[in-house]
Amino acid sequence: MIKKLIIICSIAGLVSCATTQRDLSQEIYGDDYLKGIESSKYSGAIFNGDETTEETKKKEKFEYYPGTGKFIDYKAAENKNSTVSKKGEITLNFEGDPLPMVVNLILGEILKENYVIAPGVSGAVTFATVKPINKDQIIPILEMLLSWNNAALVFIEDRYHVMPRAEAIKGNLIPSFGHMEKRNGYTVMVVPLKYIAPAEMEKVLAPYAKEGAIVKADNARNLLFLSGTKRELSMYMNTINIFDVDWLEGMSTGIFTLERVESDTVVSEMEAIFGEGADNPLAGMFRFMPLERLNAIMVITPQEKYLHKAEEWIKRLDRSDSEASSNLYVYDVENIKADDLAGYLNDVFGGSGSNRSSQKDSSGKVAPGLSGKEIGSTTKKSPKTNSNRSSTNKDGISITPIEENNQILISANAQEYDAIMAAVARLDVEPYQVLIEAKIIEVKLLDSNSSGVEWLFGSATNDNEISPAGRSFVGLTDRESATVGSGGLSYVLTGVDVKATINAKETASRTTVLSTPSVLVLNNKEASINVGTRIPIQDNSISNGSNNTFSSVRYLQTGIKLTVTPRINPGGLVYIELQQEVSTPTAADESGNRDIDNRELTTEIAVQSGETVVMGGLITDNRGQSSNGVPKLHKIPLLGNLFGSNARDSERTELIVLITPTVIQNPEQAKQLTKEYANQFKGLKPLKVKKD
Repeated sequence: MIKKLIIICSIAGLVSCATTQRDLSQEIYGDDYLKGIESSKYSGAIFNGDETTEETKKKEKFEYYPGTGKFIDYKAAENKNSTVSKKGEITLNFEGDPLPMVVNLILGEILKENYVIAPGVSGAVTFATVKPINKDQIIPILEMLLSWNNAALVFIEDRYHVMPRAEAIKGNLIPSFGHMEKRNGYTVMVVPLKYIAPAEMEKVLAPYAKEGAIVKADNARNLLFLSGTKRELSMYMNTINIFDVDWLEGMSTGIFTLERVESDTVVSEMEAIFGEGADNPLAGMFRFMPLERLNAIMVITPQEKYLHKAEEWIKRLDRSDSEASSNLYVYDVENIKADDLAGYLNDVFGGSGSNRSSQKDSSGKVAPGLSGKEIGSTTKKSPKTNSNRSSTNKDGISITPIEENNQILISANAQEYDAIMAAVARLDVEPYQVLIEAKIIEVKLLDSNSSGVEWLFGSATNDNEISPAGRSFVGLTDRESATVGSGGLSYVLTGVDVKATINAKETASRTTVLSTPSVLVLNNKEASINVGTRIPIQDNSISNGSNNTFSSVRYLQTGIKLTVTPRINPGGLVYIELQQEVSTPTAADESGNRDIDNRELTTEIAVQSGETVVMGGLITDNRGQSSNGVPKLHKIPLLGNLFGSNARDSERTELIVLITPTVIQNPEQAKQLTKEYANQFKGLKPLKVKKD
């Protein structure tokens, strides 16, 4: 932008050197605008030819979503041995003693607890302690001795009940949550799971839990119901904490898009190689899911590295049955129109009728300012495809655009399809955009000077206000008047039959016009901007002889019109086909017609991105001088001004047209450009541009 400013200032100063050297930059742009330019960080897109989109890069159709590879809680799985803090004082020694007697000794005599022994509880106990134990350890020992005899210790209300284990739950216990340390005897605990389904956790616990320990797996509520003693429940909870982790976070997933074969076919082949029924060490390490909508395969595995192995095999299997057979492919066009891409491909691979040059407009033209009409018959075309861009060559290749979905339908064998896709990779690329900024700077300088003396004698004075008595006096002191203002100096002296008028006037004006049309356009596309007024022009007038006149009026577009077609080369040089027109109507005459000042420029130029060049310029300088007065006398030096008048006129017009193309390569540059334009508006509130 600084370079552009220097060019404007230097050229504006150059074209005005015939009068006075001056700098028009501040006059044209204003202080605020210049400050915005100087502080701007955006000076045009820097085009890097090494980053030419997809020419050297293959389009990646595989998606990877790696997981953590962790499926257990390692901290919860650490071996934690509990230690007894209190010193023991109780010693037990049973040698085949009956179970009721053991219960009486521990609950009745040692712990002093109330208890009930249900019918059917029997058995013998052999157990001895080498070291003394404390009271905190004796209840777990009793629960262990009862479990050996299929009995359980249940605390109901204020007493313990010793009953068969199979009868302990129904009618006696209800599920409770947490409070592991406060549990007494045999209880039922409800365990909410976070990540794993209860049915799956049941499978995990089955090898470690006693028979009947898992009461129910409630998948609807994601709850697991467990029964057992405090020690058993604690062991079950440790196991659950180890395996209740986020499996989805641990699993690695990949989505692989196929090009030639249906997803169901490849999935069945992959299952035979790596599925659970495969006879190899990797059996069960993969899960394959066909995605028919995308014609892709989803691969799920606990190991991220296995995704790349799956990719290799999918590529090997994604091949046609025979190179000679024809297959149907659908390609989703990403950047350009499907109709255009199909036309390019048919030019190379298609058959007769595929040449797009035959589709150029060959219709007749009409006179400027008039519109044409069409007459004829039409044939309804299928809404699904464009038959004009579809053709089949002698080898059977068919390429058809589907405009509604921006897709192309390709019928070819695998070898031909590879050749077509190689061309698609070069054609279906993200197009660049070009911002075209044109500046039309026009300065008009007007300067005129006139002075002189006018004498009137006798009746020419036309002064009826002088009294008859005054007419007898001869001279110029009878009456005088003076006017000083925007009309210059006018001094009038009136006497008897004599009037003298002295006039002196000087006019100077300067008009600066700055027009800055801008347009953003895709590479190699035509764009136009037209801002102005449609003015009525009387075209024809017809009279019927009865004092009735009929007139026809047509409208003519005036203002600023810019039409451009840019083309970018790999080095950032922008070739521009440009047509610029500026038309300004004058005031209407008595008949309603107007003169139109027109400045039009048509050219083709080459400009580097971000640089400013002059497209055209014009300097006109009109000077005129006139002298009127009494012959011979008005030419006398000094005294001649008393017998005539002199006038000088000067009109100078300076016109310059500049253009600045800026290549926009990515959305970030477009966003920065929007911010710059938002800051240049003075009469409107700044545009709100979303910040990152």
